[in-house]
Amino acid sequence: MIEQREKAISKAIQLLDDIQNSDKGIPALKRTDPSCCWVTAETLDAILDNNRNTYAMILFAREMCEFLVTSQLSSGGWPMMVGSEIESTLATGHAVYALSKARKAFSKDIAFVASLEDTISKGIQWLKATVNSDGCWGCEPHDTSGEGNKTRVISTYFALLGFSECATEHSQLVKTAFKGLQQLKNTDGGYGPCMGGQSTIYHTARVISIFYKFYPLRMREMGDSVSFLKKRIKKFRPEQLDSESYVPSDASGEIRFWGNTPIALINALCDASCKYKNIEKIQDWVLKTQKDDGSWKLGNSNDHVVETWSTVEAIGALIKINEKFTYKENKIHRTKIKIYRTLSISLAILLAIAFIVLGGNSSIAAVRNLILLMPSWLKTLIVSVLLSGFGINILSSFIYDKIIKFFKKDK
Repeated sequence: MIEQREKAISKAIQLLDDIQNSDKGIPALKRTDPSCCWVTAETLDAILDNNRNTYAMILFAREMCEFLVTSQLSSGGWPMMVGSEIESTLATGHAVYALSKARKAFSKDIAFVASLEDTISKGIQWLKATVNSDGCWGCEPHDTSGEGNKTRVISTYFALLGFSECATEHSQLVKTAFKGLQQLKNTDGGYGPCMGGQSTIYHTARVISIFYKFYPLRMREMGDSVSFLKKRIKKFRPEQLDSESYVPSDASGEIRFWGNTPIALINALCDASCKYKNIEKIQDWVLKTQKDDGSWKLGNSNDHVVETWSTVEAIGALIKINEKFTYKENKIHRTKIKIYRTLSISLAILLAIAFIVLGGNSSIAAVRNLILLMPSWLKTLIVSVLLSGFGINILSSFIYDKIIKFFKKDK
């Protein structure tokens, strides 16, 4: 499974590199779209998390950094799409977060890091200036023609993401934001898109994940929300919930984008340290639905093709599973190998003892007579032990060779 995830990630990243626009941004929803600041930031974020990047992928990441630096508006915020003058909290929060990670990745390039520092600082100032009185954020705070400044879970999630690399400097702002989010929680432990909204898997998962970013040692406080997800996951079918809108379709003053419930759920369950079996079904569905070209297409709508962004989301989720479970998976394999080999050695010793006992008389004829005198159940037991030992030894050797090849390839 580890190898399958790695192949899926590599194929998807290569696709995004291939379809990168000439301005070095990533197309918004489908490969023919103009560049989207938010999708570019999310792509940069995912690639920086990948610990198997090639040199070409590092250059790809640097180009996206340059795109984000040049596409920042004079106000300090980022628009959702290149050419727009309306700042987006989603785009700004994720751009600040991705560039903050890039600052560490390219730390040896002093001049480049300096340009990132200035860009990040302006983005942080914009986020601080647009926070609502309840400590949360709207999707497009400066668009007053509709509900752009209305507090929503998704916009607060991305705004807080922007502060996650400098949390200690803005601890009070972060604390107030989580108090505001707490007011949006429903009695079932879940969260909806905004105040009074019905709880959804998607929005609940996002809150769990952003809480983990700041308070990984306090995840017990999210226990009722995690329980909400676990209850829902029993009947969860990814193909039915792979598309949910961030905001109502009739909310004026905001661009309508979609959620990605299976991906958000994977991330939240990983963050909440849930068991692998809770994630495996969704992971298998994600791997199964990857297209031949390496992309993932969100939903089945003929009106809206959501391809590039959903591909980035899937990459990020698979990388997170790798981070969380690769060691545990390998540990399980190693444990099984030890069991198989111990069992094989034990069976060999048992057979040797049996042969010595039965063949104590040096006469072959006497040994044969002893075998003939053995009850049928004992004969069956010995044959079964021989065949089982042989089969288990072959299986353990096969698994061992596969794992050794995997680690050699990684090196």
